[in-house]
Amino acid sequence: MTHPGDRLRRLASKLCRPEAMTRLIDPVIADLQCEYAEALKSGAIWRARRVRAAGCVAFWKVLSLQLASEVPRVVSEWATADDRAIARTLAFSAAVAAILTASFVLFAVWSTEQAVTHGAYLPGFAVRHLPTLLVYLIPQGLGLAIPAGLAIGIVSGLRGRAATRQTRQSILAIGVVCSVLMFAVLAWIAPAANQAYRDLAAERHTAKGVYELTLNELGSRGARFEYHVRWAGSIAPIVLALFAYAVSSVTRRTTVGIPIVAAAAIAYPFAYPMFGLPVLWGWVPPAAGAWMPNGMYVLLTAVMFHIAIRFDSQRLPSRSG
Repeated sequence: MTHPGDRLRRLASKLCRPEAMTRLIDPVIADLQCEYAEALKSGAIWRARRVRAAGCVAFWKVLSLQLASEVPRVVSEWATADDRAIARTLAFSAAVAAILTASFVLFAVWSTEQAVTHGAYLPGFAVRHLPTLLVYLIPQGLGLAIPAGLAIGIVSGLRGRAATRQTRQSILAIGVVCSVLMFAVLAWIAPAANQAYRDLAAERHTAKGVYELTLNELGSRGARFEYHVRWAGSIAPIVLALFAYAVSSVTRRTTVGIPIVAAAAIAYPFAYPMFGLPVLWGWVPPAAGAWMPNGMYVLLTAVMFHIAIRFDSQRLPSRSG
């Protein structure tokens, strides 16, 4: 026979430490069950229901406050696990992404200024617009910097060490979060920023190009290859994260892994124009051409994981019969 609060207590026991259960959760459940039993014994059915509802509200309030107080400790333990592998991964990823974004923005501004100097295009470019133009260029830089920064950060964070299951799950979770961010950037943020950059630099409204169209606009206008490229590119953080982890597992040396991953991260965006040629020539469908770069990297990752497993099995001491 179950009593009011039994299920709530079982749920709390999975989320809270034993000390918190004894100090906070158990008293709330005990008060709920005691007052509920007294109300039933006296025949006050509606009072028993109000007691049950109030006890549930009190339970969720206490549980929420307890979980909120546990967040700093959980985050600290998560970041410092495996000799601070995740903390290093996040730090290196953020630093590399920031450097790559800043480099891209400065190069784009320099290229635009050189083009204007030679009268090539954007005659309205002026120094007074420079701060705003820099902001508009950031989303496009993030589209390149996030996957590369995460991949290099993983190799730097692991430092050639074998990762535990918790670290592997954390790397995958970080890749998923970055992919969600990438989808938002590629689908809406970067196109809007690109169009705003063009309009401001030209000091007039300009017609949208393919890179200024949102994901929905690409689909409605029949730009199938670019439409699928946006979808495929949004999971680039996951693809390159797994690739970087595989490289780290095979090389087990940061000085070797970083150049390999950096080269792969730089080559990744250039793979889309390369596989776009068969689409242009009509040899492959747009969807297949857009997803080919991811397929190529997944295949390389699978091969490296196979090599890493073989190396690990060879390192194990052989059993003597």
